[in-house]
Amino acid sequence: MTGRLHPPAKPEAIEGAATVGPGLLGLRLLQYVFIFIGSIVVARALGPTGRAEYILPLNIAGLAALLFGLSLENAVGRLLGRGEATLQDLTATGMGLALVAGVAGGAAAFLVGIAAGDELIANASRENLLLAAAVVPALVVTQVNGGLLLRVGALREYGTTTAFAAAAQLVAVTALYATGGLTVTRALAVTLLGSVVGALALTGALTAHVRARGTLGRPSIGLAARALRIGLGLHPGMLTLGLNVRLDLIVVSALTSDHATGLYSVALTLSDAAVLASLTVAQSALHVQVREATAEAATYTAGFAREAYLMALASTVVASAALYPLIALAYGSEWTGAVLPCILLLVAVTLATAESPVRFFLIQESHSPAVISALALGGVALNLALNLALVPTLGITGAALGSLIAYSAYTFAMLWHFERVTGVKVRGVFAPPSRTEPAVVLLLTRLRMLRMRLANRLGSAT
Repeated sequence: MTGRLHPPAKPEAIEGAATVGPGLLGLRLLQYVFIFIGSIVVARALGPTGRAEYILPLNIAGLAALLFGLSLENAVGRLLGRGEATLQDLTATGMGLALVAGVAGGAAAFLVGIAAGDELIANASRENLLLAAAVVPALVVTQVNGGLLLRVGALREYGTTTAFAAAAQLVAVTALYATGGLTVTRALAVTLLGSVVGALALTGALTAHVRARGTLGRPSIGLAARALRIGLGLHPGMLTLGLNVRLDLIVVSALTSDHATGLYSVALTLSDAAVLASLTVAQSALHVQVREATAEAATYTAGFAREAYLMALASTVVASAALYPLIALAYGSEWTGAVLPCILLLVAVTLATAESPVRFFLIQESHSPAVISALALGGVALNLALNLALVPTLGITGAALGSLIAYSAYTFAMLWHFERVTGVKVRGVFAPPSRTEPAVVLLLTRLRMLRMRLANRLGSAT
């Protein structure tokens, strides 16, 4: 995209963040509830040290999925959004690329786990490393197929399949816990089960969606080469973004104890709720960004970023107030050391909420993806430097504080780049909320409805 755009917004106004389909957000929140309950079960069964042995091999698997995923989700999304390939052809080619990349990433994760020092994997056995590595192909397939479903507006299909996979994982882990048989190895096996179920469900949903609109295409070597070329151009930035949290955990595991690592992993798990809600809101904008003309999509994206931030801010205030009693009751008193790091991470995610829709837009429309990569790389480098400086003295609180500073710097840099490229003003994204803004109106309305329902129930009870 060259030059500056000064687009008028459509008077019929495409739906904004405040009116995200309740179906998708509700299903994604349901998915997180299942994941959250499952994390409590695992934490209670394994304790902080056992959780470290469980989570660190999965952390290596996540890194492998990021590295070998080659930003294929964004590459096929860019091709689809710019009309350079059909959905039918992209589906077939994307599935093939994702499977090959995932298998290669799984093999790499297993070899790295074997070579890693014991402190980086909490003395995990080879069996556990193999189970974690087997998750990688499912993760890559899920990223690519899920990204296509979101970009064609199949929000409910996406939400239903991801919630179903989380439910299957919760049922399995609860059954093992109830019988006293939940070990680290079995917890990893259940995680693998949930990942595979999710990948298969998304593949089936995408295939059904495509076939309802035409014949499924065949994998194309030429299209695969184009997707790989685009993905490699975007990959440094997307890879570094995904590295932030996982680098935190690696630094914490290297510089602190297994007990502290277990606590920090819980803080990350809880803050994932905010990440999930943020990404869900941002992802719901993808099909509009793909469908609309560039100028209109840019204006829409700026307004969407503001509304998404306001919704995240309200959620963070409520979550932070409830965090201590939630952890103390759900996990136990030995886990309360995760409270302050988790609050800092929630604030970081709140600020970054405004960045996600902007980044998705720039990936699709920008002619200079190298700038996006450079900004992301700068954010990760800052985060790593802050972690190395703060963790030795402040422990896991220092890791969370470093993430907050780095996320803030990266978010402001990305918004600045979006404004420079499009000419659409985004400087008011973090301004104090007005009661007339759609997101605020929606939140206030829902709070009033909740208050009325509680009053009615109390009245009927008396």
